[in-house]
Amino acid sequence: MKLVQLTGPLRKRFGDREAIRLIREAGYDGYDYSMFHMANTAEDIGGGGGLAYAKELRAYDDSLGIPCLQGHAPFTNLRSYEETAAFLPYLVRAVKIAGILGCPILVVHPGNNFTAEENYEHIFRHLMPVAKECGVKIATENMWNYDDQNKVPYPSACGTGEDFCRHVDLVNDPDFGALLDIGHAEMPYAQGAPAMIRALGKRLIALHVHDNDKMSDLHTTPFESGCKIRWRPIIDALREVGYSGNFTFEADYSYRRYPDELIPAVLRFQEAIGRYFIGQLTAEDKK
Repeated sequence: MKLVQLTGPLRKRFGDREAIRLIREAGYDGYDYSMFHMANTAEDIGGGGGLAYAKELRAYDDSLGIPCLQGHAPFTNLRSYEETAAFLPYLVRAVKIAGILGCPILVVHPGNNFTAEENYEHIFRHLMPVAKECGVKIATENMWNYDDQNKVPYPSACGTGEDFCRHVDLVNDPDFGALLDIGHAEMPYAQGAPAMIRALGKRLIALHVHDNDKMSDLHTTPFESGCKIRWRPIIDALREVGYSGNFTFEADYSYRRYPDELIPAVLRFQEAIGRYFIGQLTAEDKK
């Protein structure tokens, strides 16, 4: 099992190369290349600068000896079929970039308010042929919505174990699976991460690991003050289904508030927590 840290906000502060170097120096096995900044940017949609840049970044990774073990495609709130069709080229480009980086799994959000059938028809059936050509698996993620008027979260695509399984089974491809976002699974409307892990079983191929107060999508480090997720039942469920994929942190809000000089220390702290969890997951005897 590999421990992975996302580039996300780190690249905004330091640039891609320094973000990757910091992740390597903190002791992670690999990085998650976050392509959030590529949403709604017309540059290189035709396959130009972005793909060339990805080749340069791959060479840099190889020189450091740290691989891209997971990626995250750009996303936006897709509210109609027309918006989805217009956004699809950005997702195709993300798959190609992941292939160049040697990234084995790319996370692609479903349309939050689409059914499994709609997400298959308008997103995933278009991506899978490209993903196969690029040697990339696609993992879709359990999402959440927020009612601004009533100030509460409410369900969205892949928000229950049943709907999540439906999304994966409709695609019906060994190169397509589920990424469970543990924080999203612990929001008020959701079944909870342990139940969703058991429902997904072998469909589960990736994780986003972070903590929250079970009301807001905080993306904080596990065990931080005010966080309420119970990790022992989650570890037990992951062991039960034989999960062996990456252990990927998406706890970026924990280090956004720190000055640049302290970021290496925060990354090392999260790395220590990640190693603790991996030790619990891979121990021969359940404790």
